[in-house]
Amino acid sequence: MAFHLHPELVARVLPLARDPELRVRFQVAFTLGQSESSRAFTGLAQIAENDAADSWLRTAVLSSSVKCAGPLFETLIQNPVFVQRDGAMALLKETVLHDRSRESTRRCESLAGDSRQIVEPPCDD
Repeated sequence: MAFHLHPELVARVLPLARDPELRVRFQVAFTLGQSESSRAFTGLAQIAENDAADSWLRTAVLSSSVKCAGPLFETLIQNPVFVQRDGAMALLKETVLHDRSRESTRRCESLAGDSRQIVEPPCDD
C-alpha cells in the first residue's frame, strides 16, 4: 500500500511523533516524509522540536522534510525554546540547505544573524 496515496493513514501515524520510544519517532519521521499530506509537516516539526540533539533523528527529519523545508524552518526558528536546544542550529542550517525556494537566501541571512549574536562576544568599549 502506498502511504502517500492514503492520507487517512497520516492521521494514525501523527500521534506516534510524540511516542516515548526514540526508535518509533525515528521511523515516524521517515514515514511522514512519504506523505503528500500537509499534516505530515506537523509531526516532523514535533519530532524536530523534541529531538534536535539526536543526530539520527535530525537526519530522519531532514531527509523527510524536502517538501516542507521552508515552513519547517519558519516554525522552528520562531520557537525560542527550540533554538536554545542542543542540535537546533545544526538542524536549522541543514533545513535551509534543503529549501529550494527563493526564501532560502533570506533564511540564511536570518540564521547568520542569530549565529553571530550567539558566537560573538560583546564589545568592551
